[in-house]
Amino acid sequence: MRINRTSGSLVRMRRLLIVMLLALSALSLSPIHAATDVVYVAATGHYMRGVFRDFWDKHGGLPNFGYPLTEEYVDAQTGRIYQYYERARFERAQVSSTAVQLGLIGREVAGTRSFSSAEPISNSQQRRYFPETRHIVQYGFKEIWETRGGLPIFGLPLSEELDEQLADGQIHTVQYFERARFEYWPNLPAGQRVLLSALGRQRVPSGLTAPLSPGAPPAGPITVPPAAPPALVRPIIPDSKNARITPQAGQPGQTFVFQGSGYQAGEQVSFWVNVPDGSVIGSNVQVSADAQGLIPAGKIQFVSDAKSPLGVWSIVGQGKLSGRTAIGYFRLLGSAIGRAPQPGPGVPPNVDARSDPLAGPAGTIFFFDAFGFRPGEEVQLTIVSSNGQRTSPNFTVTADANGSIGYAGIYYPTAPDYPLGLYSFIGQGKSSGKVSTAYFVLTP
Repeated sequence: MRINRTSGSLVRMRRLLIVMLLALSALSLSPIHAATDVVYVAATGHYMRGVFRDFWDKHGGLPNFGYPLTEEYVDAQTGRIYQYYERARFERAQVSSTAVQLGLIGREVAGTRSFSSAEPISNSQQRRYFPETRHIVQYGFKEIWETRGGLPIFGLPLSEELDEQLADGQIHTVQYFERARFEYWPNLPAGQRVLLSALGRQRVPSGLTAPLSPGAPPAGPITVPPAAPPALVRPIIPDSKNARITPQAGQPGQTFVFQGSGYQAGEQVSFWVNVPDGSVIGSNVQVSADAQGLIPAGKIQFVSDAKSPLGVWSIVGQGKLSGRTAIGYFRLLGSAIGRAPQPGPGVPPNVDARSDPLAGPAGTIFFFDAFGFRPGEEVQLTIVSSNGQRTSPNFTVTADANGSIGYAGIYYPTAPDYPLGLYSFIGQGKSSGKVSTAYFVLTP
């Protein structure tokens, strides 16, 4: 009887073992790469796939990285595969690579800013010193750094805790890391007060963010042609006649100064302003030409304001006796975002040059003047961005009688994908060799 019972147990065990083996076989037949299949993210209109999706799933997902902002694409400069997310940039060396890295967008956003270091401390539950960069991570920032990915996800700290104005217009405590920036929002519920900045949104190339339709993913990484380097711009305006407007371009609030010539000595000259929308601003002001038939600078000025239409304007002066007309053109430009507070320490002093504004977020238009050149000499211009890229325009300007180029209205329109940090504007006299430099900062 015992033998029979034992035999029955063995039979049941064998049957159970067979069932388990069949179950395991069934599991092994399931698609082991299901997590890397293509998925459409309706929130931003982009796809996640392959090793990038797998990395997103396994290393924090939405809280750490946010939604995708682009498709996977081949970067023309590096040959690497990139995909931007709201808080990160995913990278791999080539199409066939399976190793995923996170871009150093924290370093890129910090640019060339100079951060004070900290003295070493004894590490504790609340505070940790990083000798590699000589910074301390503490309290809530330390908890997030350690529990949500540490070094591979966020990188080393680049700064101490700082006070910065964020998108809500309020001052917040932030800290920069190689791949992220932490923000402290005291008004949020406990446990939710540390946020990761949307640095990916700051760095993403604007031309790659257009949403795609669901159900039509690209076959693979898209190829993006090399972007034209950022460049200085001179205003495109008609040639002035017997007149000059200084500067030739500016933003609302700028004062434009008229100089005219060709009149009879001492005759009265009447003025009006042509507006880009086709209207005319009349003027009861009459100015007498001097003994040389000139209207010198400073007698006639036009002060723009926030309501002034953007575009090409002109100031016209007509002699009452001679009927001679002088017309000067200028362009009024808008800044996409505006100006930022004056930059802090770390910005070198200007050398015979200036920038207006001194700092501004991506989208700001910067205007320049440089002086100290020989009157009438050609001046070559260069912009050096925070990543060291040098860009020279396909034109030169000529210094005026005072050795200045401020009249020319040279400007530099920035865009969201430009590297943040310290820039320099350089003018060099072609015959004198004189170098004049102005510094400005592109801020988050």
